[in-house]
Formats: sequence, C-alpha cells, structure tokens
Amino acid sequence: MRLAFLCCWIAAAIALGVVAVGCGEKGTSPSPKNSVAGKDSQKVAADAGTTQQPMSNQYDVPGLERYRAEKDSGFRQRESSPLTERVRARFRGLLYYPAATQFWVAARLQQFPNPEPVNLMTTTGQPRPMLRYGQLHFTVDGKECALTAYQSADHPQHLFLPFKDATNGTETYGAGRYIDLTVQPGSSANYMIDFNLAYNPYCAYNPEYSCPVVPRENFLAVPIRAGERVSETDEH
Repeated sequence: MRLAFLCCWIAAAIALGVVAVGCGEKGTSPSPKNSVAGKDSQKVAADAGTTQQPMSNQYDVPGLERYRAEKDSGFRQRESSPLTERVRARFRGLLYYPAATQFWVAARLQQFPNPEPVNLMTTTGQPRPMLRYGQLHFTVDGKECALTAYQSADHPQHLFLPFKDATNGTETYGAGRYIDLTVQPGSSANYMIDFNLAYNPYCAYNPEYSCPVVPRENFLAVPIRAGERVSETDEH
C-alpha cells in the first residue's frame, strides 16, 4: 500500500500562502492525483491554507481572519478535509485563540553547516524522512526560546516547525502543533514566526492519518496562546 500525501490548506485570498508540510498522510489505494506532485493535490493546496505574514511593523489581523474563514470553509466542504463524515456534518468551524501580536515574533536562523537526514517518528510508527535544517532563536514573554526547523524533500522551499508548549493537553491539542515557514536566503536569515498560524496535525481530527511526532528538542516551556485550540472536531 502506498501512502498518498494529502495536502493541508493554502489561503488563496492571501498572497503569501505556503504549503502545510506536516499535516499528515493517510493510507489509500494508489492514485497519482493524491500524491504531493499530483496536479489535483496541488490545486487543493492552492485553494486554501496556512499563510505567512509579511515582514512589516503592522500585523494583518483582517488577513488572519480571512485565512481562518477560508480554512474553516475548506474543512467543511472539501473532499480532502480530514474531518470524518460524522464530524463534518455538524462542523461549525475550528476554535482559535484571538489574534495575538505578541506571538508574532522575530527569529534568527542558525542553519546547520551540514543538515543531516533524520526520520521523524509518526503517530502510526512510520518514519517520515526530513532534513534537520537549522535552529530558530527568538523570545517569548521575555524568555529565550529555540525551535529546530526541518525540511522535507517534497517541499524544499518550506521549513517545518513542529512544537509543543505549556498549553498542550488542556487548551491545545495534546500532541502539539505545527508551523510552516518559507525558506529565506542565507544561513543566518531573519524570520517572523507567527504562532497565530499554529495548526493541528490532521490526526487531531481523524486517527487514520499518520502525523510527525514533535521531537523532544522542540518542547517549549512557555505557553503559546495563539493559533488553533482544542475543539469538538478533535477525535482524541
């Protein structure tokens, strides 16, 4: 059986959309249109999804709200929604924290000189090959933090940031959340990490998906009250 990658959403209404790299994989019968390189899969990815705020001094709250509405619409209507049919029938939208500009943070990347290939474990025990790309350093509530960024061979233009924080298991999904960034040129580039765009892996909504487990090095001691919360759509 071949695992076909089912892309998460990219918001067409917002210009700076990026592929959600770590959503999850679901066991399906072989079908080229479901592969990440497939034309139909790319069209779905272009319709709605995770976005990245531009580097500026003003946070685009209306843009965030449009993105969330578009994502909710995709979860409700699209065949590639991770929601089960039962949940989709009563789905009214995901739960989010209000936009919080303090969780839109400047970060400095220290790219590893020789990014090493690693296998991230998944919720189903199947390894997910990635490159351990570099480490992002930033400050939250006056505390110095760092997250290791990973890169997928399928999406070399993006960085994958799986993370856990002090809200997991109570306010947010217990297994952690993900963020995606667009790769910036330079081995010590500046990034803006927008935790308002932190999203749940697909296995939060449907146990049939296989999702990367957050590595221990990406456990944050601080609470990140931004992005997606636990909602009635979560299956666990």
